[in-house]
Amino acid sequence: MRKLLALAVLILTTCCALAENPRVFTSGGELVKLEALSGDLVLKGKMESEQPVFWFHLIFKNAAGKELFRMRLGDNQLIVPDNHGIAQLAEPLAAGETFTLKIHIARNAWYAAALNDYLQASFTTEPENGPCTVELEPFQCKVILDEVKWTADPEAKIEAVIRTYGKHMWDQVLGKTPEGDWELRCRFRPTRRNQENNHYGFQIYGDKNQPRLMLVIWDSLYQMIQGDNSKGLGNFEKSLNGEWHDFKLTCTDGNFFETFIDGKRGDSFEAELTPGGDVRVYGMWDLEIKDFEIVNMEE
Repeated sequence: MRKLLALAVLILTTCCALAENPRVFTSGGELVKLEALSGDLVLKGKMESEQPVFWFHLIFKNAAGKELFRMRLGDNQLIVPDNHGIAQLAEPLAAGETFTLKIHIARNAWYAAALNDYLQASFTTEPENGPCTVELEPFQCKVILDEVKWTADPEAKIEAVIRTYGKHMWDQVLGKTPEGDWELRCRFRPTRRNQENNHYGFQIYGDKNQPRLMLVIWDSLYQMIQGDNSKGLGNFEKSLNGEWHDFKLTCTDGNFFETFIDGKRGDSFEAELTPGGDVRVYGMWDLEIKDFEIVNMEE
């Protein structure tokens, strides 16, 4: 009996769906408490308004009550605290229309927001290890939430998205290179937004005196570029556009690199990079990233 009670407490702690449904917000108030910033927060509901412009803020605060950041949903936009600022919604969100907003959090600092299963935006913050309170603040609307669910996952991996709208190139830091031998793993899905011969991929930095290493993926091939050095790594039998693919990059002996896409090994190459530099994903295509991690192979 004690084991069953302990299991029940664990389930309630790690997967918390609030019982007071629906929850209605006409003014600001506390939404949910998160014991740790690693897992998934899911909101299902709708906004009711007679105004042409309306939205709500989600405000994240630390244990001391200090605001960490806020994001805004409404007015056909999802606004998050990154350098890009605004993600246009794939489809307008009308008053009374049901939505599902999922916020994926990994390693206390990496956030990815999906609306109706469409990954809209991602951003990073300064790491926050302690508990966090999320507040909801509506503007010119009533927010009705049928479900508020937090699922803790200490092993949550990084998700990210580059949304270009076919106009610009963005990048985002996803980690740093460790000492010794290491391996970068993730899944990615590129989506071409215009007919220009643009590219996407990864950028890895060393110290300030070293050119960044770029792994550049085109429609039919991919290559490495570091300063004046470049090398073709492989060709694709068909475009990677619109499908999920597995990616792996290994670094051994400090400067020997190998790449794998969908398990197929590309040409190896050498590049000098001091450990501790940023690892970034970039795109002039839309690019979704899931299950991102950098593993020290010597541990």
